[in-house]
Amino acid sequence: PKPEPVTRPEVWLGLEAGARTLVGPPVAPAGALAVAFGTERAPQPLVRVAIERTTVSSIERISGRTKTLLTAARVDGCPLQIAAMVAGAPASLAGCAVVDVGALEAGVDGPGARAAETRPWLSAGLAGRPSVALTRSVAIDVILSGFVPLVRDRFVAAAETYRAPSLGGVVGVGLRLRFP
Repeated sequence: PKPEPVTRPEVWLGLEAGARTLVGPPVAPAGALAVAFGTERAPQPLVRVAIERTTVSSIERISGRTKTLLTAARVDGCPLQIAAMVAGAPASLAGCAVVDVGALEAGVDGPGARAAETRPWLSAGLAGRPSVALTRSVAIDVILSGFVPLVRDRFVAAAETYRAPSLGGVVGVGLRLRFP
């Protein structure tokens, strides 16, 4: 039998834009800078690391404006990929386990202002990542994931309360560039 060719890992750099929600409103715009290691050739695994900063909640009240920010590193481990051709372009669907580690910051601007509080953020979930290669070096991803916050802190600031709910989701689209 002929030996399988050795597949060299690829490095992709991507920018993503989307929305993050924690069970219902508000839906917050999200942006991330991501680096992916692996290969787009199924069934090879893929690992993706992203840095995200998101305004999770911003509510205007008489006592001031409460604002909650999430800064997190997100790691997607995608052991399962399915490849196909879509309209003549290579496409894949990856099933991923996802972990977010970071900080959740909440504070109030205005008359009731006080120093923002920062607490740890940890969540785990699952994601589906459909991808279509536009060229050998450019791909478009769609991000669909659900997660469960493992740390559910409660913030009280100027009589306003924010508590991380029990479920959340992320929907987005990304553009990836491959480096040889």
